[in-house]
Amino acid sequence: MRRILAALDESKRTPLVLQTAVDLSKQNRASLILFRAVDVPPEFPPAAALGLRDQLRPKMIADARRALEELATQAKSQGIETSVEVAPCP
Repeated sequence: MRRILAALDESKRTPLVLQTAVDLSKQNRASLILFRAVDVPPEFPPAAALGLRDQLRPKMIADARRALEELATQAKSQGIETSVEVAPCP
């Protein structure tokens, strides 16, 4: 393995998933990609999702990127080459 992809959300399991991915990266001398998919939550009222989509989606993407960058700092401090990817859902 040369690259490891870790899909991270905002759950309580994130620290454990991150550390597991870091450990795998160390064992395999692999780089680490922290990933999050972003979209307007399904519980959002449809009218609000449509009306605010242009404003809400970019904010959610920026927030996700910021959160993953913070997590990436932890991985980098352990000597792992780490990058961040945020993808909006279609």
